[in-house]
Amino acid sequence: MDTKTFDRLTRVFATPRTRRAALGALLGMALPPAVQARQKPGAHREKGKPFLRRQDPGTDLTDPRAPEEPPPEELSAEAVPAEESRKATKSTRGTAAEMTAEEITAAADCRPPGQPCRKRGQCCTTQCRRGKWPRCSNGARFLPAPDLLCWMSWGTNGGANGMFNSPVGVAFGNGRVYVADTLNHRIQEFTASGGFVRKWGGQGSANGQFFAPLGVAIGSNGQVYVADQGNNRIQQFTATGSFIRTWGEAGEEQGKFNTPYGVAFGNGHVYVADNENSRIQQFTATGEFVRSWGKTFGGSAEDLSFPRGVAFGNGHVYVADTENDRIQQYTAEGGFVRAWGGFGEGEGQFDAPSGVAVSADGQVSIVETLNRRIQQFDATGLFIRQLGVIGSGDGQFSEPFGVAAGNGYIYVADTNNHRLVRVRPL
Repeated sequence: MDTKTFDRLTRVFATPRTRRAALGALLGMALPPAVQARQKPGAHREKGKPFLRRQDPGTDLTDPRAPEEPPPEELSAEAVPAEESRKATKSTRGTAAEMTAEEITAAADCRPPGQPCRKRGQCCTTQCRRGKWPRCSNGARFLPAPDLLCWMSWGTNGGANGMFNSPVGVAFGNGRVYVADTLNHRIQEFTASGGFVRKWGGQGSANGQFFAPLGVAIGSNGQVYVADQGNNRIQQFTATGSFIRTWGEAGEEQGKFNTPYGVAFGNGHVYVADNENSRIQQFTATGEFVRSWGKTFGGSAEDLSFPRGVAFGNGHVYVADTENDRIQQYTAEGGFVRAWGGFGEGEGQFDAPSGVAVSADGQVSIVETLNRRIQQFDATGLFIRQLGVIGSGDGQFSEPFGVAAGNGYIYVADTNNHRLVRVRPL
């Protein structure tokens, strides 16, 4: 790999504070000589952790998948039989644990009926029917206290259909899950429960090709928008992957990009987290520039510093302001509303928030890469719950980057575990 290609790939997982060593470790290779010569002391993130580390050796994510819903009749030429798809997928099928009401109360600190679950390790007694936990559906596994959620995952590290190489972006729309399979330079489409449907892309700069795509979003008419970060452009496709148009190029001027990271659709417009230009850019659905906001390396209210994630919901734009370790909320036109967060590991604090999603009920889900968890808030930033800890098993994440909401579930791109996770808190 030459130095130029290596430099482009480092933009996927790092900000200037985490540039090169993390990706070199991920790819299992030595730094190019020219890059080694540029390395300086203190290049790692000041908080003492790399953004991305290699998966622990010996991790086994190859268990066969239980049967899922059959793929639709109309698939692209890239579609594969369900049996082959299941071989590339991990399932966590299981039945619900059965506990007495006393055991539930002791284990999970159940709240009185009618009161919401606000803390990790709490459950609502209205959900503990007849002294037993509710059952998870569609092949998901129930995780007891303190998780209290239905969990399933699919994918392993590789390049075959249904496998991933450091997936970063995820979106839900058209009843499907779309994943930016970043280091495989492609988009993969799945059913809501993980059945492989199709893929498109491949490494390159031609129309319909990608170089390490990071973000994906679904428009109101079902069209798919992809943040093609290595080519500094946005590409638009039909729901089945046929190329429509592209816009953008490298630069700092309006309508140009320097590492487009996250992309969202809402209010008839496309919003792009222009990461290294530290701004949000707004376009029409066909790519005409509307406006931008944010200031380079800013830390005060309204300023942005290397934002990664962007989402539209509740009539507002939510931004994962990554280097400022906070979430910022704006009007659809970019007017500042509020910000919350700050560096830390406590409730409502963040360490490298990278993805944001808004569900139909208005809840805002944030994926934190370095705290390896999901935090959920109401529309105004009030903390509700957190999900996940570091690891590669059920209820665990390893440097997750992307998150989406749809169909009553939260979908997470568990990047360093090379898998897609679907969870439903109870």
